Amino acid sequence: EYTRAEANVKIQDLSLRHGEVLAVTGANGSGKSSLFALLQACGRGTGAPPSLLVLRAVHFFLSSSEMIHVTQRPYCPLHVRPIVWLSHPWRRGEEEESLFARILELAVRLNFFPNGQTTADTMRELLLREQEDFCSSLSGGQMIKMEIIRSILLRRDSCPPI
Repeated sequence: EYTRAEANVKIQDLSLRHGEVLAVTGANGSGKSSLFALLQACGRGTGAPPSLLVLRAVHFFLSSSEMIHVTQRPYCPLHVRPIVWLSHPWRRGEEEESLFARILELAVRLNFFPNGQTTADTMRELLLREQEDFCSSLSGGQMIKMEIIRSILLRRDSCPPI
């Protein structure tokens, strides 16, 4: 049980299994980011973030510190070829065409473009051309899907199936 600003969160039972992919949703200010801050602090073995007031302490154990938090406003670099940014550091010598094909497949599976409008030509234009600010052409949902592809699904070491 914890509180931060207006959010008062009480979790009766929480089980997270290795390799499981979960989404946490809720209204603004409902405590989603605070929950992840607390879980990540526990995974790193550090104390609760100073902005959280833990009301009732319980002991729990995370079997892994391997947790990825995809924020509502992911970082998006300027002046970059998006495919280079998306694939770093997971590329490991993979040819650009092979990498592009994997990203295209993931984008289709995530419904990156509305109404199934994802085409190879559209994605090629988006990903392979150096752009001043490629995220400015994306909706909020598309930016989050790009971050999911970049930080989770392109990983060679532990990528869960979607």
